[in-house]
Amino acid sequence: MVHNPLSEPYPFKWDGFITLIPAVTQDKGYGKGNALLDRGLANKYVKEMTDLFLTKLLDDATNAENGRRIEKGMKEMTEYEEQPVFETKFRINDPEKRKETLDTVWLGVYHEYGMDVPATPEDTMISDNRPIDEQLLDTMNKPYIKDNASTKEHADFNNSEELQGKGVFALRSIAKDMGIDVEKTAKKDDIINRIQQP
Repeated sequence: MVHNPLSEPYPFKWDGFITLIPAVTQDKGYGKGNALLDRGLANKYVKEMTDLFLTKLLDDATNAENGRRIEKGMKEMTEYEEQPVFETKFRINDPEKRKETLDTVWLGVYHEYGMDVPATPEDTMISDNRPIDEQLLDTMNKPYIKDNASTKEHADFNNSEELQGKGVFALRSIAKDMGIDVEKTAKKDDIINRIQQP
């Protein structure tokens, strides 16, 4: 689930197709400015939007600095000497700034498959040489929960039949909302028992 904080729809291009991500004032069924994309498309959208925001921040800061210099009667920054030094404070590959922006455009995983399959020890021993965006997106596997979902969906935790009708991912979400830590390999019945414990 991704979010578009812009005041106009964002034309997201992928493989010759264009998908309009709704503006922050538009609701297309997932909330204002929200859209549901496959994971690969969501990753591409988040990278594009992060680059767009950080580049705009850099341009605004450069223009403000040049304007400040002109007001004081100085020349603008030189393009190949002073400006690159100034821009190091606003570089777009800074992990902290990218994480801040990623948090605003990445809402979470709407539905995740394969959570019942435990990870093998070999999976955890591989060194990670991927780009910083992909590493940050892997840490952001938070589930997407609607604002009103916690009051409606999780109203009766003692009703065993209602809990049995929910999937493992929804049960993990309920447990998380209640402050219960559940292992990724926990089975459905174990999660229900943990939820119903006093």
